[in-house]
Amino acid sequence: MKQTLLIIILLFSLAAMGVQSGRVRRGKSVEKSETAELPFNLDSSRPVLVNMTPEEFRACGLNKLTEEELDHLDRWILDLFVKLKSLPEGQSLASASSSTERVRQEEAELERQRLEARARDLEQRLSLVNREATRMSFDLNQARLAASRGDWNSVYSSLLRLESSVDRIRRVSQ
Repeated sequence: MKQTLLIIILLFSLAAMGVQSGRVRRGKSVEKSETAELPFNLDSSRPVLVNMTPEEFRACGLNKLTEEELDHLDRWILDLFVKLKSLPEGQSLASASSSTERVRQEEAELERQRLEARARDLEQRLSLVNREATRMSFDLNQARLAASRGDWNSVYSSLLRLESSVDRIRRVSQ
């Protein structure tokens, strides 16, 4: 594939050198009649289309295009050459676009996995908060009962357990 592309580029280069140096190309003289003139100047602004003869230009129907359309076509052809040249050995342009789609799908899959991991982490944190809230409720009831009995040591230890539960919830929420 790359060899074919290089041959095509070489042919275009040789053809361009023939026109620019004033040599005869394909057995025809460079001098053109008024009816065979190209509708644009032979300059480097269109590096691909400048290699066409007036007959080839008309046969392709390019004489119907505006200057801007011709510029876009020439740029597209050059971009295509660059893409083809940059492909790995044996890979076609169609498989390159499918590999681009595959990369997009892999990126989407990675993002989905990240979001699922984040959701699992949040579920675990919520579960811990629920457990700590249950402990806090139990410790608060223990403190009330101890206070009603006048057991101030039990009230103090229940308050310490409540405080440690609050600290665990704070750490989980960060």
